[in-house]
Amino acid sequence: ALPPPSHLRAEDPAVRKIFVGGIPLDVPDADLREYFSRFGYVRDASVSRFSTGRSRGFGLVEFDNARDVEEVMRQYKNHYLAGQWVEVKKFDSRKSRDRRGGPYDGGVGKRPLPSDGGRAEEGSRWSSWGDDGGGDPHKRRR
Repeated sequence: ALPPPSHLRAEDPAVRKIFVGGIPLDVPDADLREYFSRFGYVRDASVSRFSTGRSRGFGLVEFDNARDVEEVMRQYKNHYLAGQWVEVKKFDSRKSRDRRGGPYDGGVGKRPLPSDGGRAEEGSRWSSWGDDGGGDPHKRRR
């Protein structure tokens, strides 16, 4: 038998993962795992959460092999969690490593701050704005 194509080799964890978007905010990890286990053995399933614990509305599922991912993708239009359709995509590890920040993803925190935390730049940039010489930049000029 021929070995599977290089993009389907089981030793590459990225080909065993899917991205799941549009997950209802009240869906726990266990429900994500339970739903996708009908397609094969699920090694890991997790809903991404903010530091507050609130769901970010997407998650990752890792299967035991790439064939299970292919089956999930064949049924692209048929995935519903808690009554809501969810979008599934093959996981692309390059995208997760290469976050450059654009106009629609917040763009905050993409550039390291200088050692002073940006305070020197902030002082020079805003030093003349809103200050009437009295030292309180929050007072209105008259």
